[in-house]
Amino acid sequence: MGGPELWDFSEKYFQMALDRADPETPIDVIRRDVESGAARIVPGQKSACLVYLVYSKMLHVRLAGGEMDDLRAIEPTVELMARREGCSAVTALGRSGWGRALRDIGWTSMAYKELRYG
Repeated sequence: MGGPELWDFSEKYFQMALDRADPETPIDVIRRDVESGAARIVPGQKSACLVYLVYSKMLHVRLAGGEMDDLRAIEPTVELMARREGCSAVTALGRSGWGRALRDIGWTSMAYKELRYG
């Protein structure tokens, strides 16, 4: 799977992730990043991750959506991609539940402050 077929498969998962974590970012911005090569898609069977290689030689998971078991299953693919690029780490931002869900496969939680309004 590649090109437009890969985007068509992944778009619904990215939109779900944006709706929950970053509703101000339009899906078209994500699509442009993929089309320009700034971002890459790592597909699962029932999920997808969007990753960016950042300046400090870290691979950053910008979006992840779909079924948790499937996301856990594609995590080694994300790690392999990072190793092939010479990265020293893989990073992701998300709600605290992500840290708990991925702790047993080597992920740690990073500190952040969630802002609440209203």
